[in-house]
Amino acid sequence: MLNSPADTVCVSGATDQLPQAPSLSEDVSDRWALFNAYAYGASFGIIMTQCDGEIIRVNPVACLLLERSNDVLIGENFFHFISEYTRGELEQLAKTRMFVSPMKPIHTFIKRSSGRSVSINLTMTAYEHAGESCCLYSLFDRTEFDEIKAIEEAHAQRFQAVSDNAPIGILQTNLQWEAVYVNARWAQICGRDEEAVLNKGWIKSFYIEDVKLALESLRSAISRGEEFACQVRLRTPLGDIVWVEFKACPIFSLKSVLQGFIATIVDCTYRYAAEQRLRALAERDALTGLANRVLFQDRLKEAVKRVERRGMMALLCLDLDGFKNVNDSLGHDAGDALLVSVAKRMVRCVREVDTVARMGGDEFMVIMENIHGSSEQDTTTVSRVAEKILRSLRSSFFIGNKQVYISASIGIALSLGGRQTDDAQLIKQADIALYRAKHDGRNNYQYYTPELEKASRERHSLGSRLRHALEQREFELYYQLQADTQSHEITGCEALLRWQHPERGLLGPETFISIIEECSFMAQVSYWIWEQAFSDLVAWQKAGLVSDAFRLSVNVTAYELRDPSFFSHFERAIHSAGVKGESVTIEITESALLQHSVQTQSLLKRLRALGVSISLDDFGTGYASLTNLKRFSIDCLKIDQSFVRGLLLDAEDATITDAVIGLAQALNLKVVAEGVEVLSQLDKLARWGCDYFQGYLLNKPCSEQQVNQLLQRSHIAELNGGVIG
Repeated sequence: MLNSPADTVCVSGATDQLPQAPSLSEDVSDRWALFNAYAYGASFGIIMTQCDGEIIRVNPVACLLLERSNDVLIGENFFHFISEYTRGELEQLAKTRMFVSPMKPIHTFIKRSSGRSVSINLTMTAYEHAGESCCLYSLFDRTEFDEIKAIEEAHAQRFQAVSDNAPIGILQTNLQWEAVYVNARWAQICGRDEEAVLNKGWIKSFYIEDVKLALESLRSAISRGEEFACQVRLRTPLGDIVWVEFKACPIFSLKSVLQGFIATIVDCTYRYAAEQRLRALAERDALTGLANRVLFQDRLKEAVKRVERRGMMALLCLDLDGFKNVNDSLGHDAGDALLVSVAKRMVRCVREVDTVARMGGDEFMVIMENIHGSSEQDTTTVSRVAEKILRSLRSSFFIGNKQVYISASIGIALSLGGRQTDDAQLIKQADIALYRAKHDGRNNYQYYTPELEKASRERHSLGSRLRHALEQREFELYYQLQADTQSHEITGCEALLRWQHPERGLLGPETFISIIEECSFMAQVSYWIWEQAFSDLVAWQKAGLVSDAFRLSVNVTAYELRDPSFFSHFERAIHSAGVKGESVTIEITESALLQHSVQTQSLLKRLRALGVSISLDDFGTGYASLTNLKRFSIDCLKIDQSFVRGLLLDAEDATITDAVIGLAQALNLKVVAEGVEVLSQLDKLARWGCDYFQGYLLNKPCSEQQVNQLLQRSHIAELNGGVIG
């Protein structure tokens, strides 16, 4: 819309500047006085005509609207520029309403010289001057107004379409909280007609118990200009309860004055019911029906809060010993059935007020509250429960048609009233105690002590350092020789891993092997051991220091036997070093032999096919049977040094040693005695028929360079007093 009479325009048939307003000093007739008074300063078009429509006078804005110059328009019939839809009406008005002023605006269109029509609002003022009838027309360009209106109508149509088809209920209120708009979905969710929801009818849908809390919170939020959301119940006229997600946001005027709010509701009845069911399921272990981790943690937090005020509580952390063997040998279904039976027995061992939870796998937790006692030394009740659980689990389980035996290890942490306790710390303490129970042979329970936590921190520190020990070349191989008990000739050696810790000095494998396994880089360490040991063996063979019958023994843990890539790595190490399989013996413990027995049996057969011998280490300390000795095709038994050391002083040790040698001879197995320190022990072993020995009598474990020197002597008589060290 043009707002200045000084604007210029190029129109069809006229390119001159529009005429300027005449000076008041001009000699004009009285009939133009009214027009001259305001026409040239007006921001809208003004046209003066005779009553028949002949144009007498126009202002510059009218020229711009019609795209014609003043000279062209004077004398033209104004009605010819008007849309035919309103032309007749205007002509009639000009004739019949000559003295009616002002008239209501008429919406019409005028034709420009370009042929394009422009939307205008037109008003007419009719008057008589000096005996002549005249009409004064005001033309207001409404192009911009129509565009804005079209946009608003499009927006309104889109909103209406979205609102009508939206899956959510929509409601708008004024400042008095009266609903001024509601869509069909809102009414449908409430079970009411749209008319019944308007004004304040929407409030009647709220469930009576939720009205006060929900609406008071809503009022508070809207008054602060904030959004509001809650889950609330609605009641339909039929009495049905509908759960909805209710959200609202305030509406402000352009001057930031609160005008009301817009609210939405979403029917979440089905979801709410599902969540309730899931919540119930989420608190219970699906397999055993015990409390699960979520419920356990909630109850433990509450128990810790209560014990901070008074009393004593205990947390028992239980782990099944050998459960993985059941899964591997009998299948996961059998393992699940065993877990269910274990859960039932545990529940019978505790009080009704105690919580038994399955944390996952074969790990269980027990929360015991209100324990009688005033100090951590008053553990009779807890110990009795722990012993009861262990006894109940020792009895056999019948899984299908199989009889299964299993045991458990239990770690116990206590919390005393009046002491600030953290639930996470309590779990950590119970876990530390559980580790001690497993380390001490399993099938027992241990209480947490600060000393155990100190040891745990040391293990963690060692674990962190161990990750860099291999790349920092801190590992070393030591060797202990083996000799024939009759000829005293050197027949082999055992490779022993040592760790040259930068701060703690030389450490034996009992300090860190289990940590390496826990840190899951045993495979890398094992491969380094094999490469180093086989390389040293080849060097001794090439130097003529050992015979072709010389055997190198390397220890293999249960963890390594479970590794699917063990055989391929071991075979590659042998071939890479150029060592014959007949020159290598692997030593495994009785417990490692029985873990994953099917997998172990297959692995040992493949190793024997390479020529590798199998030696059962620490024989007599575990639970190997004659059947297992036959089934696994063992080549050699190593008598544990605990029996050899008591050989001369303890009759039972002597009897066991003699029996083991006799058993080996009967099964055509070789026997190695560990821990031989004096000649009198060696003499007795030789008389009983023991094949080989190792121990301090030959040498203390030493480096490869020291072994080179020792191998120069092949007969025990050449040793200094029978001892090399």
